[in-house]
Amino acid sequence: MKVLGRGRPLWDPGAQPERTHKAWTRTSLALAACALLALRLTADHGPGAVAVTVLGAGSALGVSWVQEQRLRQGRVRAAPGAVLLLTAATVTLGVAALALVAVRAVG
Repeated sequence: MKVLGRGRPLWDPGAQPERTHKAWTRTSLALAACALLALRLTADHGPGAVAVTVLGAGSALGVSWVQEQRLRQGRVRAAPGAVLLLTAATVTLGVAALALVAVRAVG
């Protein structure tokens, strides 16, 4: 560990978990915003669009809440289930967006 002047350590052990939590929060909020935008753009496509929005926004908010609880409990390692859920929701939303573009291009 490097030491700055007057014996202050360069490394702050609390900073990394905080940065990780902020990254999770940004990712979750971006996914929720994209899901809501997808609903706005696909409102005339019926219940499928609503299901994609609920999946995207719900999983984003759920993952954000779980990560907040984990950080408050001092558990700073990534939760594999949360990573998998957020990845699956992001991929699903991306595929739904590509399908929307394809449908609009044909129609």
